[in-house]
Amino acid sequence: MTKDYMVIELVPQVTLSSQGPYLKQTGEVKVPGGTVSPNALNPALDNERLLATGANEIITSGQTGVWYGTVMDNANGVYRSPAVNMKGDSGGPAIWHVPGSDLPSQANGFQASGPWAGITKGITLALPPFLYTSSANILADLRARDAATPAGVYGAGFEVTANP
Repeated sequence: MTKDYMVIELVPQVTLSSQGPYLKQTGEVKVPGGTVSPNALNPALDNERLLATGANEIITSGQTGVWYGTVMDNANGVYRSPAVNMKGDSGGPAIWHVPGSDLPSQANGFQASGPWAGITKGITLALPPFLYTSSANILADLRARDAATPAGVYGAGFEVTANP
């Protein structure tokens, strides 16, 4: 499956932020010339293109802490990585490790920042077992749905921002 989403219910006293306790999302991953998400319209936007395997790392934060790992597989825009997640972490953030930037460590309080790369999807029996739905798949699907039904798709106006 190439589609996976999170649902956020807001109450009046909540303010959305791209800054979590450990990860800061600084925008969205853009891969000019990269492989196109299977959900994308033609022509695909740069934010609807997928990270290459073997050369890119994602960083995630969940119940067991902050983890990072190389994108080892990319099956239709679902990344497989050794970055740990567990049941209940689904929908949580994954950011791209910008080459040259610090990885989370004890020395920096396990803090990291980078463009949004996707969300936690689940665990399988294959190795590495941890799955992440790419931001490319989500953004491409929302744009395709909005193009098909401009006035009736909830969430199709989703935008990644760098709010503090």
